[in-house]
Amino acid sequence: MTFKDAPSPFSGSNLDNILNIAPDFILRSSDGVDFHVHKDLLKLVSGCFEGMFSFPEADNDDNDDEGGTLRRDRKPVVKVTEPKSVLHKLLLLAYPAHAPGAYSLKYKDLDDFVPLHEAAGKYQFATVQRLLDQMLSDATLVDAHPHRVFAIARLCNLPEAARAAAVATLKLEAHLVGDEFPEMKLLKWTDAHQLLTFHRDCAESAKKLLKANIEEKDNRYMTKGTRDVDGGWVTDDFQWYAWWASSGHPSSSGCGPKVEKGSFVEPAEWFAAVAARLADRLYKVPHGSSITDEHEFFTAAETEKHEACWECARRGMRDYRIFTRDLSKHINNSHKSHARQTFE
Repeated sequence: MTFKDAPSPFSGSNLDNILNIAPDFILRSSDGVDFHVHKDLLKLVSGCFEGMFSFPEADNDDNDDEGGTLRRDRKPVVKVTEPKSVLHKLLLLAYPAHAPGAYSLKYKDLDDFVPLHEAAGKYQFATVQRLLDQMLSDATLVDAHPHRVFAIARLCNLPEAARAAAVATLKLEAHLVGDEFPEMKLLKWTDAHQLLTFHRDCAESAKKLLKANIEEKDNRYMTKGTRDVDGGWVTDDFQWYAWWASSGHPSSSGCGPKVEKGSFVEPAEWFAAVAARLADRLYKVPHGSSITDEHEFFTAAETEKHEACWECARRGMRDYRIFTRDLSKHINNSHKSHARQTFE
């Protein structure tokens, strides 16, 4: 019978002897590929194999799996249910000579992630499982493929990774899932529906936070400093946002707030128009990062009018950046809190 050997470094060749010790054990994949490994190392990294190797082996002829331990080239052979692609990655992550400090998941690696994570749990490769959990949480990967990472995290029961991916999906419109991926067919409908509901709820929440940050009196100014008075912190100085500041705007500019009976009732007209666009954006793309580029929300006419007013030109855009930066943080913190409650 002909056997296929695994790719490097598990082919059994002397050139692949990564530990300078000859392999003394073979793991045979479900598709008939032999991985030449080291029994003592498997005992160290796998609780499953540690228990397996505690039993004495029965002698048996090579290539005969009847009545004893299957062997090849005098090495014991154990058949496993994982295919070559999964077993190869599992062993690469387990071997210290291939310690994955420099190993990062690429999109193509996600194809085997679920069976790889399951195999690491099945054979009690605890360190490999923890490492896979960390790699799935890589921010670059999550931002690039949030829906797929979410699906994988749910299938592997990784709630923290699922929450991070769910929040990352908010950087896209709800219907922009991207290309089809294999885990779609495995994900429960309840999980998919939960993600869609999460997106909708976060959109509503973001709009409410925007409205509160515009309308509530305590949000109409920026604190410039605080001081300690008798053991308590007291606001020492504050400055109205430019769109709420009643002074400094020429009367002809029309870029100050609307005042009725001595009270501010509406912010400057230009800011109200920009705020309406912010609300539209947040309803479609609820993540706080979607509102931080001011160039997307000002028309040419508004910019020209803005620059014609001395007060607005002096600090209007600066105040706007501060406002959207702080609002973005509040929105994202709210989303993270909601994710913790939703995806347990």
